[in-house]
Order: sequence, then C-alpha cells, then structure tokens
Amino acid sequence: AKHRYGCRVLERLIEHFPPQELADLVSEMLADARSLVGHPFGNFVMQHLLEHGEPAQRRHLVATICRTREELWWIAAHQHACSVLDKALSYCPVADQRFLAKKVLDISG
Repeated sequence: AKHRYGCRVLERLIEHFPPQELADLVSEMLADARSLVGHPFGNFVMQHLLEHGEPAQRRHLVATICRTREELWWIAAHQHACSVLDKALSYCPVADQRFLAKKVLDISG
C-alpha cells in the first residue's frame, strides 16, 4: 500500500475482486490504517476502501479517523490524510457522515 505502483494494484483489487477474497489483505491494511491515511501512496488505498469497501471496513476507517480530537485535527490538516476524510464524508452512510461532520465542527482552532 505504501509503494508508488503497489497502491494502484491494491486499488484495482479493491474495485474488482469479491470482498471475501480480500478479507485478510484488507484486515492487514486496516490494522495499519493510521499510518496509511497519512502516507503519500497509502492514502489512496484507504480512499478506495471508503469508496468500494464493505460497510464494516468503512466503519473501521471512520473509527480510526476520529479516535481522538487530536487525531481528527491532524487528519483534517494533513496534506494526504485530509483526502481520506473527504472520501469518508462523501461515501460513508449518512449517519457516519453526520457523525464525522459534527466531530470536525467541534474542533476548536
């Protein structure tokens, strides 16, 4: 996921392979989600999970994004991670979108 070309391969797999066949691979990436959202290439894979992933995967990423107020502030201000937040606000279920929006608006500064 952190490779210039490897991230593109993972994106295509997420788009076209059945989710059950990718479950182990996606679980490994979600375990490293905090690192991947801020990575120059890994953030694209996380964005693809938000756009094409299973609901449980999306929920896991939302939980990672807003684990703490400081974490959410870092993600919102980070050059690469903010794109993941944008995808979460675009592709997650409405309830998660509202939850994230409220968390972002509650950040002072």
